[in-house]
Amino acid sequence: VRTAAAGSAGRKKLFNNEAEKKDERSTGNNNDLEARATLTVNGSVASTNKWNAAIQSAVSEVLAQPTADELQPPPGTTSMGLLGEVVHETIPVIPPLPGKVLAQRQARLDTAPISIRSSIPHSSDDTHIANLRLSVFSNFDAEKQRAFRHRSVEVINIRRRRGAVVLVAEIPTEEGENHNYLNAMEARIASGHTFGEKRTEPHPGNGAKIRSASPIAADGTNIATIPKQQQQQQYTSKFSNKMIIGSVECSHHEFRGTMLGNSRPKGALMYVTEVAVRPDRRRCGAGAALMKGVDEVAALRNVETIYLHVDVRNKAACAMYERMGYHHLDKREPLYAQFTASLNLHDGAMHGRKHHLMCKHGNDKTTWL
Repeated sequence: VRTAAAGSAGRKKLFNNEAEKKDERSTGNNNDLEARATLTVNGSVASTNKWNAAIQSAVSEVLAQPTADELQPPPGTTSMGLLGEVVHETIPVIPPLPGKVLAQRQARLDTAPISIRSSIPHSSDDTHIANLRLSVFSNFDAEKQRAFRHRSVEVINIRRRRGAVVLVAEIPTEEGENHNYLNAMEARIASGHTFGEKRTEPHPGNGAKIRSASPIAADGTNIATIPKQQQQQQYTSKFSNKMIIGSVECSHHEFRGTMLGNSRPKGALMYVTEVAVRPDRRRCGAGAALMKGVDEVAALRNVETIYLHVDVRNKAACAMYERMGYHHLDKREPLYAQFTASLNLHDGAMHGRKHHLMCKHGNDKTTWL
């Protein structure tokens, strides 16, 4: 009994000692938690104050920054485009100047005189050029046509800021003549089976009136017997307004970043694109007159070589370019293959279409780096 009592007393004393130790540890832990909580609260306050100060500083910096008007670059500065090309904030002043007449074709027989001039930026010329480019699409509804014109005008002015120039072909027209643009399908319907076989000339009223190339005028006069100067005066007195019937674009930035562009001096190459003639005004010499205007631009800018792409199925355009001095190049050569691919005009890229690459030397000098 004494032994059991002694063992029980020992266990009770041991339990009491352990309970006292637990109380001490609990008290110490509580003190640590209170201290940590105090530090956390103080740290949070300090952190909050720090962020508030940072926010106030950022707001002050924003308020101190210049306004959007003050951030506008001064006239004449440049920026870089997506492909690293130079994009001027304003249209660069390079020849030819806007509105400059570059070429003229005098009146012949029963055909009107054609004048080629550089287009005037941000004028009605842009709308006419957009309509010419739209005329190749016959399945666009009114909404798509409106969107195409708006986007086309934007692109024209962006390319002008990169140094491009758009030439337009004009013919004199009678006052009140219809300036509506017919697309290829509408022109075929208006012309019937004679589409593309005879010349279309300025005429009063609506629609496309087809005239033959006969030297006998409607009143029975033999036009071949009339001096060219007199024919020109008759057209000048009869027509007071002018109508844009064709356009072409000349640019340089297509060669930037290509092997072809890097192998020639800067400004030595020029690219011809967006050649367009009203479907109801074709076969009257407008395309050839536009290409003569291109030659004048090349001469003004000291261009050595002019390049262009043409659809292999467009036999009439290929023949015209050949008559104007252009010759075919071998697209399999790496220099030309890479340039064609950079424009996404390699075989099969555009809905399975194929293109010829043609060039013409503007002068006898051809410099290779």
